[in-house]
Amino acid sequence: MRVSKNQVTLLAAAVATLFASAASAQIILAPAVGTVPAAVSGRTYAAEITAPIALAAVTDQTQAGIGFSTGQQLFFRYDLSNATVTTAALTAAQMASGGTAPTFAVQSGGTIGSSLVIYSVTAGPAPDITVADNITLTLPNISITTSATATITYRVFQSNSDALSGTNALFTRTGTIGGFQNGLVLATSATATGAGIGALVGVQTSTASAVSGYVNFSAGAAETTTRARIAKLNLGLSAPTAGACGG
Repeated sequence: MRVSKNQVTLLAAAVATLFASAASAQIILAPAVGTVPAAVSGRTYAAEITAPIALAAVTDQTQAGIGFSTGQQLFFRYDLSNATVTTAALTAAQMASGGTAPTFAVQSGGTIGSSLVIYSVTAGPAPDITVADNITLTLPNISITTSATATITYRVFQSNSDALSGTNALFTRTGTIGGFQNGLVLATSATATGAGIGALVGVQTSTASAVSGYVNFSAGAAETTTRARIAKLNLGLSAPTAGACGG
């Protein structure tokens, strides 16, 4: 099959389009109680992109899930799946709590190349942290390791030992940092669907019969004695899923 320069350009443009606006992502984990924005997953990336994929910033927002009073300390643990911290270690400055002023400190992890970080969180001086308070972690530099779904998990623990072992979590939520789908679709006009394909040519039907010792073809107007059309293909952008960067 012959591929024109226009088709090659389309392939490059498709990958670039699905990736160009994907430099950052906002994730809102589904809440248990209270009123926060609806759950939002991360970006969708073109499967044609070669991993690892560096992200400029990922913001994770969730409810605290556990209320605790001024002076009380709990531990927030974040685990990355198929993603790691790059270029700079995480600090207390990456944490924030809406409506409260707790003290955050990195207890463990968060180093370059790591996939988890544990923060100690002390409520106060005032007011207390409520169940529905928004907790935000900004990851200024992470990389999706392979071309597979990357997730982030938030958990709350009573003690540092529980947080380190990952046992006896008081509250947990998981969200998607990024997923993947094919940026392009190549299909016959009889099977290609989706708004991203654009206007398709009509289904090609042709009946060819081999004659003269399987040397010559005789069929429709597009055929000659030495050539027969067996399919017509369309190369175009696939229709992106919800949350995709482009399409």
